Amino acid sequence: MKTPTLDIRNERLLLWAVFGAYVLLLLMALANHELWGDEIHSWNIARSSHGLIDLLRNSRYEGHPPLWYVVLFSITRITHEPEYMKIAQAVFAMAMVFVLLFASPFPLFIRVLIPFGYYFAFEYGALSRNYAIALVLAFLLAWLLVNRPRQQKVWFYVLAFLLASTHLLGLLLALSFCAYHAWEERSAPGNWRRALMHLAIGGLICLPAALQIAPPGDSQLNLRFWLDIWTERQWDIIAQAPLKAFVPMPETTDLHFWNTNTLVRRIMEGEHGVGVVRSCALLLLALWFFLLRKVRGSVVFLATNVLLTAAVAFLFPLTSARYVGFIWVGFLIASWLYLRERPLSRVHQLFLSVILVIHVIAGAFALNRDRTQPFSNASKVRELYAQVPAGAMVVTDYWCLNNLSAFLDRPFHCLEHRKELTFLRWDQELAKATKQPNFYTSGLRELWQRGAFAEVYMISVNDPEYLRSRDSEVSEAYELTLLDRHEGAIEGHSNVYLYRIRARAEDK
Repeated sequence: MKTPTLDIRNERLLLWAVFGAYVLLLLMALANHELWGDEIHSWNIARSSHGLIDLLRNSRYEGHPPLWYVVLFSITRITHEPEYMKIAQAVFAMAMVFVLLFASPFPLFIRVLIPFGYYFAFEYGALSRNYAIALVLAFLLAWLLVNRPRQQKVWFYVLAFLLASTHLLGLLLALSFCAYHAWEERSAPGNWRRALMHLAIGGLICLPAALQIAPPGDSQLNLRFWLDIWTERQWDIIAQAPLKAFVPMPETTDLHFWNTNTLVRRIMEGEHGVGVVRSCALLLLALWFFLLRKVRGSVVFLATNVLLTAAVAFLFPLTSARYVGFIWVGFLIASWLYLRERPLSRVHQLFLSVILVIHVIAGAFALNRDRTQPFSNASKVRELYAQVPAGAMVVTDYWCLNNLSAFLDRPFHCLEHRKELTFLRWDQELAKATKQPNFYTSGLRELWQRGAFAEVYMISVNDPEYLRSRDSEVSEAYELTLLDRHEGAIEGHSNVYLYRIRARAEDK
């Protein structure tokens, strides 16, 4: 009787050591990571909202449920320093891994590898977004269903509601859990009515999140927008998603490695690339369901998640690693639910082990690049702004507005909108503003007509070449002098530039 106790104690000690190593790695990653556009954009919405009702109204244009914005809103009532959002991210990422290590039924070596993989260490660890909070809730749901089936009634729906309120992909996971829960309820004779009742309750629980995600009528990103940009290439994007999810190896020689995939790129460059990718997707799907075939509940969970993800991907391209990563998460949870009834087969364990080794290599690469190179230069707007003469007029364009507003904590004049703003809202006003021809020239001209300026200063994320290509008249009407710049960011749209602008004589 002593040996098992000793084994359990050793296992717990190992898990605590692994958790400590993850926490150390996470804190280093967060300290090294520079906030970028999407992280900052969410912060600006939360900081600029005057109350929870205003927050719900402003965040509706994002296509996200409100839970992460509520977290950020709470932080912004205490401080306006955006770096503090990393504290919330650290808490959720640590909770995510803690539940996985100490509550999941996976074999020890699989539990030890998962936290250091690409998604858990980098995408859902180093980046402060609404993904880690979703995974905490998803893992708690899996634990509840496996370990506390008799205590799940109220808590199941509470956790499902919160999970649906994190992200569109969190909503899909919540619906998949509801399908699994309903399937388990019908397993007893005569329980189809009970199963359908639970399925209906689950749908109602998830409805508020779905309504919040659905864009309002005046949204720039409404259904018509997605239908207008739809092409047949969407099928290829869907086909690439399983490979990208399970083999997230970025382009190691590319400065902008984020959201690249060297395997998919190499396959697509081949003569029969499209066919090979589609065949790989079908083979992966077949393998997933083959591994789970002996536990129908886990098959139901994964099938629901795959079908819902494919339906969403038909309209909204899942091109980013953080999105396709939820396919991997769905398979992990399905395997977790499988373990409620049966141990993993050797083939299943081997498959997970091989995939996780790839993930760990990819995660180490991404974290090292984020450590040695700036992920974003957004915070450098403080240095650029410090170079502007006191009292001078400072303007910006729409995407750099997020950087300036977040790191200088004040509104700035946006040339496209021709007014001061503290955050961007993806509504029709923004759509019209960004579609204006030569909006730099027209925005500057209107600004000059309002007051007598000898010069204005512009801080932008766009380099001189892009400015000239976007606005063919700006160089003719105004003298643009590049005073300073910060380049070399991993995220391709996160460089910043400082310009001095003077009107040419004929345009005064």
